[in-house]
Amino acid sequence: MSKLRQSRPGRRLSGVQVPLLRSRFVAGEAPTGLAAGAPTGSVDVVLVQAGEKRIEVVKVVRQATQLDLHVAADLVDTPPSVVVENVTLAEGERIKAALEQAGATVTLQHGEAA
Repeated sequence: MSKLRQSRPGRRLSGVQVPLLRSRFVAGEAPTGLAAGAPTGSVDVVLVQAGEKRIEVVKVVRQATQLDLHVAADLVDTPPSVVVENVTLAEGERIKAALEQAGATVTLQHGEAA
């Protein structure tokens, strides 16, 4: 049987040498995948316009908020309106994508600024 080799310090990790990766974090650079100035805390999902498929947008709003039909329809009919408040960035992007797929125009606002 062959023996497994132990990794040595300084070996490559996903194409970046470990000491180089460590120096970038120490220098204060943003890690890959995070845009400079992008909100990382909580965000608000704001419906700017419902678009042509109003009924589909109401369905997505109901799924995201657990509101009843009448309240969700009122929210969609009176833009701009906050659909959800203080959610994580990942959850906000998921809801935004679902609303945009339904035909709505949506923005994300940083939770503390809204």
